[in-house]
Amino acid sequence: MPRKKGLVVQIVLLALIVTLPTLFNALITVKLDDLTSPISLALGDFRATPSSRMRRFTVDILSVSSITNPDLLAAQRDAFAAHPSVRHIFNATEHDDADPDCHTQLSWSEMERVVKFCRPKRRELMLQANYARMEWLRKKANPIGWLCAQVRPLSGLRKVYKHYIETREVLPDFLLVMDDDTWYDMEHFVTNFGGWNTSEASYHAGCLIRFSIGTNQANFSAPFGGYGSIMSRGTLENLFRPMNCPSFGPAIGEYESQYSLREICNRLDEDRVKERRYFRNGMNLVELMYEYSSTEKYRDVASWTTGYCMHSDWVLGYFANFYYASEHVAPATEEEKKWMDIVPHLRIQAYRGSEIYRKATGICKIECKAGHEGTEICHRATAEWFKMKLNAKSAAPQEQPLQTDTLVHRQIPK
Repeated sequence: MPRKKGLVVQIVLLALIVTLPTLFNALITVKLDDLTSPISLALGDFRATPSSRMRRFTVDILSVSSITNPDLLAAQRDAFAAHPSVRHIFNATEHDDADPDCHTQLSWSEMERVVKFCRPKRRELMLQANYARMEWLRKKANPIGWLCAQVRPLSGLRKVYKHYIETREVLPDFLLVMDDDTWYDMEHFVTNFGGWNTSEASYHAGCLIRFSIGTNQANFSAPFGGYGSIMSRGTLENLFRPMNCPSFGPAIGEYESQYSLREICNRLDEDRVKERRYFRNGMNLVELMYEYSSTEKYRDVASWTTGYCMHSDWVLGYFANFYYASEHVAPATEEEKKWMDIVPHLRIQAYRGSEIYRKATGICKIECKAGHEGTEICHRATAEWFKMKLNAKSAAPQEQPLQTDTLVHRQIPK
């Protein structure tokens, strides 16, 4: 009998030895889940763990599209999905807008009223003098569709943010925000950005637009949506972090950045584009941009108070530049340094110096058409263009996903 008891004890001890590590790990996991919020997981608090140090270089894409162009969106999706660096392709259409029926229900007279509201004789806000004129809108194939789409990149960013929160998925190395007729050669992209330190907050525009506002200096910049925006993981972290200002009541969450809370709150107090009324403590920049662009809808123009008087590219440019979403642009020449140093809100870098200021340079001059098959980036692609690119990719040797370990910052070659 004692021998049997001893055998039972040995079996129990052996079972404990085998199962204790698993139980211990489970307890740790539960504890971490209790202490880690969805936002901190989305911001990649665990990205430095040994299991994730060697990881695949990942790019997510947000394509701003329309339910009226399903073939174009499908062709673009197929072309980009063929590259191993592309993890997700999100799309934003009318279904994601706060007013999904705007494109069919907004009347011509309401559009005229929007333009009149946004281009007053006495201009108090930034960029009001540059807002779309009716003469310019009439030349577009679908003026009402274009106007209604000015909220869509912001609706799309909110959709992407909610995905990361709900899935607790680690942020990508880069998020590309583009139109559904935008082409990026991902081989070139990986070559140029694969060695980038993506924890640094960088924001590149495929084509950068510069404005002079009240001076002779190009003191405002924004991405040309058709050529895309390239946002690093560090920039996404800044866009997704909650903000708090004492004058708005008790703090909700925290804002951790190289910039002080005072500077963020000072921007709100300046209220340059009437954004202050939409802010609540605990909001992040993506949520603020969405509320700013979608609260007062175009079809409600008769009852507007501040309205929404920005083109979508301007919204991205304003909040990225003035709310420190990315690091300050490094001047490429001594001439640039003379004026860049006195404009602290220049935080969007032109890709390979491609910009529009007085005239177009670099990528800004390139459209997706015959003769430009080898371009890195182009605008106004057709479904046939994307299919041509997909077929070329299918015929080429398959690329292996880029594995990233130690990333170093480097400039894109000119």
